[in-house]
Amino acid sequence: MTKKYSYKIFGFNVESTFPFLDIPETAGEPQVLISYGKVPQALAENRVKGLWFEANADEFLFMVYNVAGYYVAHGDTIVIAPEKGASEAEIMLYLMGSAMGALLFQRNLLPLHGSAIKVGNHGAVFLGDSGIGKSTLAGALQKQGYPLLADDICAITISENGKALIIPGFPRLKLWADTLMQFAEDRQGLNRVHQDESFEKYFYPAQNIATEPVVVGSIFVLQSHDKDEFEIISLMGIEKIEPLLKNTFRPEYLEGFGNIKDHFKQCTAVAARSRAWRITRPQKGFLLKELIVQLERYW
Repeated sequence: MTKKYSYKIFGFNVESTFPFLDIPETAGEPQVLISYGKVPQALAENRVKGLWFEANADEFLFMVYNVAGYYVAHGDTIVIAPEKGASEAEIMLYLMGSAMGALLFQRNLLPLHGSAIKVGNHGAVFLGDSGIGKSTLAGALQKQGYPLLADDICAITISENGKALIIPGFPRLKLWADTLMQFAEDRQGLNRVHQDESFEKYFYPAQNIATEPVVVGSIFVLQSHDKDEFEIISLMGIEKIEPLLKNTFRPEYLEGFGNIKDHFKQCTAVAARSRAWRITRPQKGFLLKELIVQLERYW
């Protein structure tokens, strides 16, 4: 009999025919099934078709050359067809990224490309371009006692009473080797994000995690500039909505799923129920400790 693995991710129970790297198992009636198997070469119908993916209201198909094909359907099924020679870490990378993002859209959640930590009884969300330091910041804060809510994909739901809630995601971060060194963490035994040994980024199991949804309290849009000082600007009105639209995870999927209007309503609801700032740090040196001091003044 094939062993089944059970996890709780983004608020729903997942049953998988293979283990997720470094993630503890839980118990619960499965709501999402993940397995290896055959995937269609193309969808019978599609609303949008990109270079690597196609989608309709209920289905999503994603092909990664030399890694795997991923078929996501109805918000409750992910089937993976691995390519010969693909590493487990690379298969997991796209499962936890693009495939999971599609599943979240199908379940009518708002996936943001960002990180989040718990501060008291609410959550702080960090958005910004790739490489700006969202994961590094979240990693440093969870080491200082702030539980990690999410890294890379931050899923938000609007509850029946209108609250915007951050749902805990994968209890791990993706960190560069120099960041691990800065945190005095040994990278030995950690799984690489990519099989390429020149790509020094690793999956790092978080030591301090949140397990229950929390209300979005504050949103920080991270930027950098060539000045020597920090600049913090409060965002109001539509200025709060634009970063949510811009930093939605894989927004190109929305047309295929047919939920562009729902997505805008979700971003508007989050913006209306949270405070937001644009915080710009000096480019020269990450100044992590100084950045945290600035953040703690506002959340």
